Amino acid sequence: MVPSQNASSILPAMQNLRTALIAANLNIPISTAVFQNVLASPFPPSAGTWHPDAVSIMVPLARLCIDEYLRGYCKLTDGALGYTNLLDASLDALYWALEKVGAPNVEIVVAETGWPSAGEGHDPATIDNARTYNSNLIKHGQFGTPKRLGKGLEAYIFALFNEDLKPRGSESHWGLFYPDMSEVYHVDF
Repeated sequence: MVPSQNASSILPAMQNLRTALIAANLNIPISTAVFQNVLASPFPPSAGTWHPDAVSIMVPLARLCIDEYLRGYCKLTDGALGYTNLLDASLDALYWALEKVGAPNVEIVVAETGWPSAGEGHDPATIDNARTYNSNLIKHGQFGTPKRLGKGLEAYIFALFNEDLKPRGSESHWGLFYPDMSEVYHVDF
């Protein structure tokens, strides 16, 4: 796999487009299409890795796309393709897969979900983003997903407490409370 001569222009073009959309106060997600050959090992899916020739292009693109999702889709605030958030899209994909194997009545429980409130160099790991995600999760959970409207979602927020014995960075900042039991941020249950 050899990247095309224009491949290195994709990231700057997407960044310029994003900057223009933000300046125009438009919340429109941006994306790009890629050929399957950017993967060195596409099967089985768990073995997926970037082709060595594509790493220098795909890693920065992936980081920009993650940031795009974090602008709203992941935080349960805005959407694309008929879904208002990534959580609903992921759950409905599981519901469809269950139906296809004859298990349409299996209920899904989200055992851990949350958002870090701090980290080292992780812009999305902020108290405001964590509060937004968890508050919206609580409000949203009662309505279900587009595939299962009206069927409440059973979900458990990770975590109750920040864990000061974990390594520094976002890993130790998922809690609603500090270890001394004071609130990191308030969420209405």
